[in-house]
Amino acid sequence: METRGVSEATTIARGGGLADRYAAARRRLAEDGPELIAFQALYDFRFDDFQLDACRALNAGHGVLLAAPTGSGKTVVGEFAVHLALAELDSDSRDGADIGG
Repeated sequence: METRGVSEATTIARGGGLADRYAAARRRLAEDGPELIAFQALYDFRFDDFQLDACRALNAGHGVLLAAPTGSGKTVVGEFAVHLALAELDSDSRDGADIGG
């Protein structure tokens, strides 16, 4: 999409207009889902691509296996798995499901 000779990516990179930022936020919500967005907000850093890919896979119900050097950020993915499990537990308890077995 061209806006007065400026590409959409350039417009968004420069801060873009309100409509551009809204569209980008909608795309991110559709791709990441509300749980991942809420989880990312707990951290003061931007997630790496491998972390986002792994978290998106978990959010879609898939298992993941990460192998990376110490200090590379694998724990964040594990914490997201716990976040999802707790969110599901909370949802089940609000729905009246028997979570005790």
